[in-house]
Amino acid sequence: GRDRARAGVGATPAGGRLGAHPGPGAAGHPGVAFAERSGGPVAGAGGAVVDSVVVRVFHPVGRAPETSRGAAVTGATVRLSVPCAAELNKRVSVELYAAGVLTHHGWTGGVDVSAGAATPVSVVASPFVMGTLSVSPAVANAGTPVTVSWPRVPGAASYVVEESGAPDFGTIAWQGVVADTFVVLDRPAGAHYVRVAPATALATGEWSAPDLAYVLGASGATRITGLDTPDVPPGDVAVIRGEQLDFPGVQAFVGSLPCQTVAASWDRLEFVVPRNATTDVVSVFSPLDGGDTYTSSALVVDRIAFVTAAGEYATGWVQTLTYYPSQIGWSGVAVLGVDELDTRDMSVFDVIVVANDTGTNESGWGGGVPARAQAVAGAGRPVLALGVGGAVYVSALADVAPGYVPGWSQGQIAYAPDPLQPLFTSPNRVLTSGETSFLVSTLPVGLVTLAAVGPGGAGAAGSETLYASTAAGSGDWLLIDFAAGTVARHIFFGFAGDPLTLTGQGADLVANIVAALVAEAAAPAPPATAGRVGRVPAP
Repeated sequence: GRDRARAGVGATPAGGRLGAHPGPGAAGHPGVAFAERSGGPVAGAGGAVVDSVVVRVFHPVGRAPETSRGAAVTGATVRLSVPCAAELNKRVSVELYAAGVLTHHGWTGGVDVSAGAATPVSVVASPFVMGTLSVSPAVANAGTPVTVSWPRVPGAASYVVEESGAPDFGTIAWQGVVADTFVVLDRPAGAHYVRVAPATALATGEWSAPDLAYVLGASGATRITGLDTPDVPPGDVAVIRGEQLDFPGVQAFVGSLPCQTVAASWDRLEFVVPRNATTDVVSVFSPLDGGDTYTSSALVVDRIAFVTAAGEYATGWVQTLTYYPSQIGWSGVAVLGVDELDTRDMSVFDVIVVANDTGTNESGWGGGVPARAQAVAGAGRPVLALGVGGAVYVSALADVAPGYVPGWSQGQIAYAPDPLQPLFTSPNRVLTSGETSFLVSTLPVGLVTLAAVGPGGAGAAGSETLYASTAAGSGDWLLIDFAAGTVARHIFFGFAGDPLTLTGQGADLVANIVAALVAEAAAPAPPATAGRVGRVPAP
């Protein structure tokens, strides 16, 4: 159970060496240190055989070694040359390793290294591996101290104890050194992970496996008290507030979908909203209470993105786009600045809305960063392109509508050659029987159009559906459905004003467009438990 490392000391006029104390095969050769064992191989941690040895030499004061030498253990005797300064009261330690794990350690002091003399040194290397920790009680009521204990380690003079709120010990909440084989902790509610390492004046051993001391809150129950953010895009991090959320095995769900935990503390749980999540209740499962599940109010999952340069009319558009929540899978709307296109994965959304304020010309669209248009077009998601920014985007930047150029006019009326086309009929009836025109807005606003410049006034895309223009028989189109092409389906609607000025027919038309694009994206079916999410309807 113990290895004895013996060494002598020799010296030259410039200094000294740990030298050879006569032993098997040593023949008194000066300047060599050796470790001597008998009785066969020495077992290390987990039964592994000791395979290397390190001898360290220290000055009389301090924990940093003056010098050290190591070697593989290949037989009963290991010889090392360890040069060191001639000095009184030096200290010498020996460490034995098995598969890289420190398993045995010992040291001695009072070693006088003088020039021209040999000083015999004997070091006992004792087992230096921590056993299993014991925590009592493992789950404590509020205000109850917890005792953490462990078996005595033969080579240890003391024990280093560390406490952390997480099992990876990324942040150390408390550290102490104790001489006993136990420590009593009086801690607040939450998870307290503890690990212990054996120590001497010259070395600290390997950490034990961590163990958990969990302290309950005053109520003794797990619960959810709220959500930090009620609207979150898929793939983003949401935060649950509550109690006892850091117990191992606590799992958050959106509906029936399990969520990846990012971080947890007693009263806070951060989790990633699944990419395929829809608006639903959030719940947590806790093994602490015998496998109970606790639920919160609904988390609105923003499956529609509204891309804007300066937030123009953003609040009104959120209200308008979500006026009929059941028609869009109870989705929320994430309002994103154009700069977020540089880093955000837009493919997580079902529909992307390009706002009127995103740019007035090709070179300036999206703040003048061409890659931002590609971030939208390359996401492969259906797009609603609005007003000026939408016209520039589809005609020039996304290669959606080649052969069309933007135009501008002032007005309120849209003319529909065929009032029975799908965007006018489903799921809301926009035009009554025989009606071929309607007021888009209650106020005159800028109506942006796309005009075909190809042969015969036709666009080059070849698969667009023309829905509404700004004048009867006009080629200035206010509403075009680009259902196919080099990218996903795009619908252009040239309304450039405040959405809260839309008439009922105009608002229903927007609702039909969004519903068509959501269906195009094959959005998941709405959850049975969800209802309206409290949006303020447009006038």
